[in-house]
Amino acid sequence: MKKKKKKKENNEITVRANCSLEQLEKEIKDFGFVENNRYYFSDIFLIPNEIDILKENTRDILKKAVLLREGKGITTNKNSKKIVFKKKVINENGEIISQSAEKCRIEDIQDAKNLFLAIGYKELMKTMELHIAYIKDDTLLVVKDTKNLGIILEIETSKKYNTIDKLTQLLKSMNLSVDLTNLFVKKAEEELDKIKENMKN
Repeated sequence: MKKKKKKKENNEITVRANCSLEQLEKEIKDFGFVENNRYYFSDIFLIPNEIDILKENTRDILKKAVLLREGKGITTNKNSKKIVFKKKVINENGEIISQSAEKCRIEDIQDAKNLFLAIGYKELMKTMELHIAYIKDDTLLVVKDTKNLGIILEIETSKKYNTIDKLTQLLKSMNLSVDLTNLFVKKAEEELDKIKENMKN
């Protein structure tokens, strides 16, 4: 494995669209964002064997999860494979105060998975999404077409919009067909909650 760490400290807003993918893309382009790349993104979530997901809180489970992440370019030939460990600080209102990620590039997802299985981890879930990245100046916006959770939009802090408040004002000014009542949609938590509910039934 190639050992390389990269820490991401940008914060972001994540909202759910209430329109089609095509309509949301049109609205984003109308505001001046330009498509940068399209790619598929898959995550394998691994957790320690001793965790009983029906007995432990969803958020606490995901705090211990390691991700095996693979990106496959559609409009470019760029592919990436990484081990990712996310750190999020979430307040009592469910708002993400800060987040970062430790990353290590790898050569093979299955080899990494076999290693984690050998040292006492198990697979929790796997997600796959179509990502469409847009750029305007230094601001990145990503539309995510998920299998189970609909169309999601994420927009990251940048030099110009360097706080959640500024990002919120930008998002409001764009007048997109999105639900602004929840600025911090937590996809992994929703996915895991669905798994837990299915296990109970």
